[in-house]
Amino acid sequence: MTDRSGIGVCRRILGALCLPAFTLLLATPALAKTYKVTCPGEHKSLTLYVSGSYHGYPFSEVEETVLKNMACPHKASARQSLHDLTTQDLVMHVTVRRYAGQQLRGSVSVALLDNGTIISRSASPLSALASSNAPSVIGDDIYTTIQNAWNELTYAPNASKAMANAQAPDMS
Repeated sequence: MTDRSGIGVCRRILGALCLPAFTLLLATPALAKTYKVTCPGEHKSLTLYVSGSYHGYPFSEVEETVLKNMACPHKASARQSLHDLTTQDLVMHVTVRRYAGQQLRGSVSVALLDNGTIISRSASPLSALASSNAPSVIGDDIYTTIQNAWNELTYAPNASKAMANAQAPDMS
């Protein structure tokens, strides 16, 4: 005979809720840290914001890997854009995500912001090595994604103001 009393039902419900709650407690929280970085030939720094999590590893390992693989622009047009932007408040967000499970590799995403407006972004999946290795093996993924964001960067002074004016409705 099965226990159909209120206590038995409560135990089953509580048991069903405890497993997901316990799993959430074991999940590595996403952390974040901010740095000032200066590219060679530039006199002002940009703010580098590193965030994310890499399943089973401390945030400090993700942070160290991003800092070791931080890239300044290689293309002349991107370097010129950076030079033009250094008078502005430039921020680079680098987020690394690596989830639990062999089939879930994760991703790296990079966004460049000028005064709070995204001016360039890039994202890519982590390589197959990420599924079973430490964060240090994804250095190339981080470097390449940052370079892609720089390569997409094209800056024209007052471009965001011109775009806002072009989109403003005519009230006359």
